[in-house]
Amino acid sequence: MKQVVEFLTLLHENNDKAWFDSHKEMYKRALSCFEVFTAKLIDGIAAFDPSVRGLTVKDCTWRIYRDTRFSPDKTPYKTHMGAFVAPRGKKGGYSGYYFHVEPVWDERSWSQGHQLTTGPSVRRKDSFSTSRTNSSVCRKGMPPAVRTTNG
Repeated sequence: MKQVVEFLTLLHENNDKAWFDSHKEMYKRALSCFEVFTAKLIDGIAAFDPSVRGLTVKDCTWRIYRDTRFSPDKTPYKTHMGAFVAPRGKKGGYSGYYFHVEPVWDERSWSQGHQLTTGPSVRRKDSFSTSRTNSSVCRKGMPPAVRTTNG
């Protein structure tokens, strides 16, 4: 993961196409490292949550390129890498497990370092269902199957 953090730190300081193009091999090494980690993460989660079995890394990760069409921030690349492990992958519409690596914090980022965030595995049908689920979790706490402390 050190390669990932080093690359993202440099990218944060040099977020433009010319720099990225000249450091494409460094990016590919960092991406490969993150993909290996994500594959292990999927396998680890699948050991206690069978609903995510069979997912691929591509099902759970995003591209590094930002969509800047409607954003005042025109930096072309994301300065983080993340994986969302959920039934049917990142586009499945289910709650799941999110891992985020971002080496620096500034006004454009919401985390510092890395984190694994989890939620109950329920279908997000509409805002009312999601609101009810969130309220239930706040009142009762996470279900025992989700409350794990071992890494």
